Amino acid sequence: MILLLGVRRIGKTSLLKTALSITEKPCIYIDARRLGEEGYSKDVMYRILSEEFTKLLSSWERIKDALKRVKGIHVAEAGIEFDVSRERAMLSSVFASLDRLAGKEHGLIVAVDEAQLLRNMRGGKGRLSYHRV
Repeated sequence: MILLLGVRRIGKTSLLKTALSITEKPCIYIDARRLGEEGYSKDVMYRILSEEFTKLLSSWERIKDALKRVKGIHVAEAGIEFDVSRERAMLSSVFASLDRLAGKEHGLIVAVDEAQLLRNMRGGKGRLSYHRV
């Protein structure tokens, strides 16, 4: 885990986006501000993740193999969808599956911009603190 910390408006997001654009590794960019706009819920997070994983399909075909084995994820030619019913995918299962695949292919980058906003998610087991990292 790498954290970009600093005062507001010094270019952390620009640095992150530039780094992601020049890497040859597959990457997912999540702007946590969308949660504030659309609602701090798991459903919104799953929708954002679905969109980002679907973007990866064209450049990283093997993601289909990793995700179709995860309960609660539907993989089709049109995209990847997370089930938002009671049988939803657990994020820990999703990332465990991706870790196994990434180990073979040397990495997947998941970048969360404005990650401090994740502390507003409902149903969490406590507040996130980046000061103790």
